Amino acid sequence: MASGVNSLAPGWLMNDSVATAMAGRPGLHDFVLSTRAIKKDVFADELVGTLIYLASPDSDAVTGQFLIVDMAATIPSTVETIAPLDGFAAARG
Repeated sequence: MASGVNSLAPGWLMNDSVATAMAGRPGLHDFVLSTRAIKKDVFADELVGTLIYLASPDSDAVTGQFLIVDMAATIPSTVETIAPLDGFAAARG
């Protein structure tokens, strides 16, 4: 078994609290989705497969990795658009 630590970075997870907060800020949800290559919310249950993989022997050769699960919000072609909520706040005045 490999030794080392892997980590999972989920980005924004949609849940009831986030949905309520976004509802009070018109346009915020659309803005967040616009920063992602895959225009979809991420829910906690969508992280399960990745976590099971990291806990399984299938990942023994994976060590010291930082796995990002964020609907491609951080791929190189979109990184410049992510300066996220600062840009949203500036655009909203």
